[in-house]
Amino acid sequence: MKEKILLIIPAFNEEFIIGKSLEVALECKRLGIVDDFILLNDRSEDHTVEVARKSGAIVKNSFFRRHGKGECFLTALAHCLKKRATILAMMDADITQATPQQIMAMIGELKANPAVKMAVHPVNEGYLSQGEHDTGQKLSGARAIQVGTALRLLLDKDFAKACMGFGLEVTLNWWIPQLYGKNSVVFMPEGRHEPIIMQKHLRRPEVFMRENRDISRAAVIIAQRRQKMARTASRA
Repeated sequence: MKEKILLIIPAFNEEFIIGKSLEVALECKRLGIVDDFILLNDRSEDHTVEVARKSGAIVKNSFFRRHGKGECFLTALAHCLKKRATILAMMDADITQATPQQIMAMIGELKANPAVKMAVHPVNEGYLSQGEHDTGQKLSGARAIQVGTALRLLLDKDFAKACMGFGLEVTLNWWIPQLYGKNSVVFMPEGRHEPIIMQKHLRRPEVFMRENRDISRAAVIIAQRRQKMARTASRA
């Protein structure tokens, strides 16, 4: 069966920078790299929606009142079901440099190996120091995931709680290998794959504060899950 691919760009108040990511997404659709593309508006309070529609993008609103990437992820999965997509690709709205080939590369990782459930593209975020760079890679907002895998994750109430807001990436990184094995997630290396350039430092300080809170909350839930798994293993 032919894979059907939906590309989603979650966006919250990105009117001044979103143009670059829209260009890439629209080119991906034109080239047939993806079947559909949606700008997922996360209750923006600026002109993000107007900018996106003017570019020719289809715009849909997040189903949730609370801002967050996790909430956008759940909304994106609903659109995947509606469009019968088998692969969900997500790309942050605040990229300043990317190519359709970079999007195609992470989708290609899933197509080439059925054992791979998620591929994460390297990013280069200008505000990160060299020592923090690996963390930035793991939290990359450019990734592709098998829709069936994502739907299975949602059956776990702990995952559903941990992935909310900016806890999405760290939760996906941990949960998928737990279910499918360590080789089920591919972090595509720099050198072979030119990093996507992103500018997260343009966000407001309060967004950074929430990002840290959400990641910390996800880390707590994951730690509790590890403890639960250890207790279960010890009784076996």
